[in-house]
Amino acid sequence: MAIPKMTFKKTIHEGKTIRGIQFNFQPRITVSVDTLEYFDLMELRKFKTGVHFENEQTLVLENTSFKYEEGQVNLKARFDVSKEDITPFNFELHAKNINLAKLLPPLDYFKVRLLANMGDLPDNVSLDIKHKGILDDQNGLIPSTSSGEIIFQVDKGKTLLGKVYYEPAEHSHLMNSQDLQR
Repeated sequence: MAIPKMTFKKTIHEGKTIRGIQFNFQPRITVSVDTLEYFDLMELRKFKTGVHFENEQTLVLENTSFKYEEGQVNLKARFDVSKEDITPFNFELHAKNINLAKLLPPLDYFKVRLLANMGDLPDNVSLDIKHKGILDDQNGLIPSTSSGEIIFQVDKGKTLLGKVYYEPAEHSHLMNSQDLQR
C-alpha cells in the first residue's frame, strides 16, 4: 500500500503567531551564537541579541551585536506586529571598521541606489544608519516605504565624512557630504 505524500500550506500569518506568543507567554529571549551565517552572503561572529515585547503590538530587538570581518556592529530594532499582512519597522545600526565592499551586497534590500553606484568602496568604514520601512509578510521590503539616513566615515573621517538621507522613490539625495582629503 502506497503512503500518500502530504504537503502543508502555511495558514497562519507570522504576525498572528508572534502576537499569540506574546499574549500567551510574554517571553524575553537572549541569544548568543558563536558563528551565524546569512545564506552564503555574510558570516557573523560572536552574535548576541535580546528580544522582548514592549507591549502586545511592538516586538523589540535589543542589545544586538556581532563581529563582521574585522569590524564590530551594534543594532537595535522595533517591529509593529499588530497588522495582518505587513510589518512596519525601524532600526539603528552602528558599525566600526567595516569593509563596505563586502557589506553592501547583503544590504541591497534597502534599495539605496547611491550606495550601489559608488564604484570602488573603502574597507575601513564607520556607519551610523537609521532606517524605517514596511515589510510585506509575503514579498519582503516594500521599497517605496524605505527612508532613513546614513552617516559614514572612512579612516575615522580623515579621508571621507558624509551623510546621506534617503526617502521613497526618486527622492534620494546627498546632503552635507564633504570630501576631506588630507
